[in-house]
Amino acid sequence: DTLDAGLAATPLGIAGLTELRLGKEPMYAYLPPNDPLASKRAVTQAELQGRELWVMPEGHCFRRQVLAYCGRDAPERPRSIQFESGSFQTLVRLVDDGLGATVLPELALAELGPKRRRRQVRPLVSPVPVREIGLVVSRADLRRRVTEALAQSIRGALKAALSAPPRRATTLDPMA
Repeated sequence: DTLDAGLAATPLGIAGLTELRLGKEPMYAYLPPNDPLASKRAVTQAELQGRELWVMPEGHCFRRQVLAYCGRDAPERPRSIQFESGSFQTLVRLVDDGLGATVLPELALAELGPKRRRRQVRPLVSPVPVREIGLVVSRADLRRRVTEALAQSIRGALKAALSAPPRRATTLDPMA
């Protein structure tokens, strides 16, 4: 009861929390400058499996989603992960230095200029991985109208990033 609401990758399925779905956010490959994969229209899961990947730290749901998508969730598989960072901006800087690749959600691409997006961002091959974003509240009945208004406001502000998912998409489980 210390927070009224929070934004999270959903569904969490935690008893006592109510989740209001805000939308689905596609994920993209972010490649170093002049990477051979940048000449492709889209990047496949197999192409990411053999790459050095920069990911979020242990315990972060986006880390689990990326590793599961890239087929690196099995313990017997060797993982080529060089470093873990707690911010998408740090991951971008490391990739910009040519030290590997990463997977980023649409919202993290907002800070990239159009030139860098054209050169270094590639969509992922269908079915496109997406993550569901939700507004999470602990008291569903308390301030219901305020919560619904907040959800509507967030949907409007993030409309471009949380638009309709691609026709063929797969929603990654944040708890996997």
